[in-house]
Amino acid sequence: MAKFKKNEVIVISVLLSLFIILALIVSLDLTTGFDRAIYNFIIQFKSSSLTFIMKVITNLASPMVILFLMIIGLLFLKEKRIKIFYILNLVNIAILNKILKAIFSRTRPSIDRLTSASGYSFPSGHAMLSCAFYGFLIYLIWRSDFSKNTKIILYILICLIIFLVGLSRIYLGVHYPTDVIAGFIVSALYLVFFVKLCNVKSK
Repeated sequence: MAKFKKNEVIVISVLLSLFIILALIVSLDLTTGFDRAIYNFIIQFKSSSLTFIMKVITNLASPMVILFLMIIGLLFLKEKRIKIFYILNLVNIAILNKILKAIFSRTRPSIDRLTSASGYSFPSGHAMLSCAFYGFLIYLIWRSDFSKNTKIILYILICLIIFLVGLSRIYLGVHYPTDVIAGFIVSALYLVFFVKLCNVKSK
């Protein structure tokens, strides 16, 4: 059975508390001002070129692209156990997102959308999927034999992708900022448990 270290317990407690607080204020519809302020700030940079870029970025967390990247990743992974976890990671986060969206049933923003989207809004599926998928890649890179400098560069690049995917969902008008923040929090919390499980099983 997995035993969590003190710092891991602190991280779990903080993330769980943040999500509970955010979910509560979203349920009470107390985030309108915050969401509108963030959206208005981001959309002021709107342009045809930036919209194109954001559509490309948001597709980095689309189901088809993630599935393609997962298949490519499976070709490079050698351990059968890790391959299974690699696949389970996506299955788990997809199910978790569906459950949470069904629970909160938050409608999407009623603003000018720059891309199509369906289903409920909270938490953002793209934010959860990108954080879980690319976040797990960070774990795999950490386990790899890459040099320290290479790992740092990859960490930064992957974190940037995750952040930009979330930003793109707000810019494109298909999610509230709080949807994206919640998606990141949930996936980060999930990854703490999932990576711990991977470490236990790999011993």
